[in-house]
This record gives sequence, structure tokens and C-alpha cells, in this order.
Amino acid sequence: MADVERIQTVNLSQAYDYTRTKRSRRAVDILREFIGSATKAGDVVLSNSVNSTIWTRGNQKPPRKIKVRILIDGEVARVYLPDEKVEEKKKEKEQKTEDKKSETKPIDKEEKQDKTLVKEQKKEEPKKEDKKEDKK
Repeated sequence: MADVERIQTVNLSQAYDYTRTKRSRRAVDILREFIGSATKAGDVVLSNSVNSTIWTRGNQKPPRKIKVRILIDGEVARVYLPDEKVEEKKKEKEQKTEDKKSETKPIDKEEKQDKTLVKEQKKEEPKKEDKKEDKK
């Protein structure tokens, strides 16, 4: 899957030089810049767990440093936590959608007619107000 795999610690303390309300956003940018320059990859993709780790203490207090695992595939660098399992989600999603497509069957005209008959019967049933009047 990956051509190269590395584990690196990235210093995010520079984020504390910025406005208090923009620190976690800046920490994400610092992480992307560092990994982009270290791997010479065009795109840097962060996993949800890395993003949530940076944002756990809110916008004002990101971690000072973070240890990450970098997987490089040509022009794309994917960033995960060191203990995070990497699964190929795209293939699983494709298989699920193919299974759903094969399970769905076209609705026959007879089934449509049956459904419309049931709806008409429900409309013809007397309303609750009519039933109350009958009881009196």
C-alpha cells in the first residue's frame, strides 16, 4: 500500500505565537507544512484521529507536540497516529454500494397498484371525529 512509512514527532509550539482563538487551526497548518516539506509530497491528508487529537483541548490549547505516522504514496502523504490502524475504507465502501445495488429489485406494476389500493382504503376509513359522534 505505502511506498514509505515514517514515525515523526512534530513540534507544534509555534502555534502559541498566534492569536489565542486561532491556535488549533494554526497547529493543523504547521503540521501540514512540516509534513509537506519533510516528505516533498504534493498533498497531505490528516486522519480524523490526528485532527481530533489536536482539537481535544479546544481551539486555545493545542498540544505542544504530536507524534505521527506518515505513509507516503507517490504525491500523497497520509498522516495517522502511531497506534492507529490503517484500513482501506474506499474498497469497503465500494463493496457495500455494489451489494446494495444488487439487493434492490425493481418494483412491479402490480406492487404499485397494491400500494395505491391500500392508500385509498385508508382514506375511506372514517375519521376519529366521526367515531366519537357515533358513540354519542
